[in-house]
Amino acid sequence: MGTPHRALGPSIAVIPADAEDVFVEATTNGEQRYDCVLHGQIVGYRLRDAAGRLVIERAVKDGVRHGRERHWGSEGHLEFETTYVNGLEHGVAQQWCKGRVVGSYRLEYGTGVDLWRHCTAALAEERHCQQGDRHGFERWWTGDDVTVWEEGHYWHGEPHGIFRAWNAHGRLRRGYPQYMIRGRRVKKRQYLRAAASDHSLPPFRDADNAPRRPLPREYAEQCC
Repeated sequence: MGTPHRALGPSIAVIPADAEDVFVEATTNGEQRYDCVLHGQIVGYRLRDAAGRLVIERAVKDGVRHGRERHWGSEGHLEFETTYVNGLEHGVAQQWCKGRVVGSYRLEYGTGVDLWRHCTAALAEERHCQQGDRHGFERWWTGDDVTVWEEGHYWHGEPHGIFRAWNAHGRLRRGYPQYMIRGRRVKKRQYLRAAASDHSLPPFRDADNAPRRPLPREYAEQCC
């Protein structure tokens, strides 16, 4: 794959070192949540597993994500790092697998294409966003960089388009396609009538009932 965008290294703190971890609650699987408090203000959040290892570390300001956020895997390896500005993901996000960089993506104040990869660096998830909301296609890839196993379409955070899911043999699952307009499920004939005049609705094409899809440009520029 191509050279990923450069991100700040994992040694940079996301939460002030003198913030105090205040226990909040334990989850049913034994994980423990802490608020990070500095001068009476919550400046972050930490989630630890039953052994005390960090799972998530997130900086916050005035109740929203603001600053660096990191996620660790079950073996203690850093898996993901990104940044938020006033609640919106902004800048370069980077993903690791067992210490090896497998890819990155860039959002501009919550707008862009969020990409998640398998440990092989093949595409796993593709999510188009606008100002923090899902906006456009969302796809789950099978790992071959050719086919997907689930696909939907959103408009400013609402399901708005054609939703499909496929089985392991590449055939549509029972009940699909499903047709959504502004978060409401409708019949195919209603969808086709609306899509004829509403260009925010993706058109129906028989060929799209097959799971083959083009790779998003943002991913292809790195991998191919």
